[in-house]
Amino acid sequence: MNLIMKTKIIFFGCLITFVSCHSNHDEDNDPTAPTITILSPNSSLIAKNNDTIRLLANVVDNRLHEVSFEIVGQQNDTFISKILDEHDKTNFNVISFWNPKGFNQSTSLSFIVHSEDQNAHKVTNQVAFTVIP
Repeated sequence: MNLIMKTKIIFFGCLITFVSCHSNHDEDNDPTAPTITILSPNSSLIAKNNDTIRLLANVVDNRLHEVSFEIVGQQNDTFISKILDEHDKTNFNVISFWNPKGFNQSTSLSFIVHSEDQNAHKVTNQVAFTVIP
């Protein structure tokens, strides 16, 4: 196969994938935005270096598309960030763990969960907690 033919095949393959992904979704099936409930950590958490922090959240919607989460500091330092493709699910649980390391002073952090559904409704929920040396 020559390069032009390969390029056409790849292009049409990507186009078919994109169209089939988005054409299956009826805009009227999901008029509401996702709901995010953060279960852990809670705002009263004071963790120390090397503690294990449970990151738990529940995301509910008629047709989820993507869920992501991160831990961010006050200076927008990102300590953990993950994107999860949860295509067409109606309920998803974020279950992860994080061990803070190298904190030399009391530091306020935020566990942030983002969700988007098939109709581009975007929601964010967050909880602040503290890490001490």
